[in-house]
Amino acid sequence: MSTVKAIEFQGPLGTLRGMLHRPAAAGPSPVVLLLHGFTGQHIEDQRLFVQFARCLADGGYAVLRFDFYGSGDSDGEFDQFTMRSEVADAVTALDWLAAQPGLDIKRIGVVGLSMGG
Repeated sequence: MSTVKAIEFQGPLGTLRGMLHRPAAAGPSPVVLLLHGFTGQHIEDQRLFVQFARCLADGGYAVLRFDFYGSGDSDGEFDQFTMRSEVADAVTALDWLAAQPGLDIKRIGVVGLSMGG
């Protein structure tokens, strides 16, 4: 059975928070990074990202879904959001994933919804 853990890491403007799903099988696991849309968050509408992450983890992928700066559980206020900060947060998330044990960062996919794509 896959597992999910609340995580946080330091972004360029503040602490970013989200969830890391890991498959039941021992790693190294391929990785998928989920990026939410404008006004969205790591759960997304109708829990789309939660369901998607669970399906991917059950299929053997590690999945990170997190809130951009100024969204959801991450630091900042929504009016502080910029396209540059969103891109910087995504790059920081990739760097964070690369530092995690048991992940195969050479096999990574990125899925963005709406403006997150």
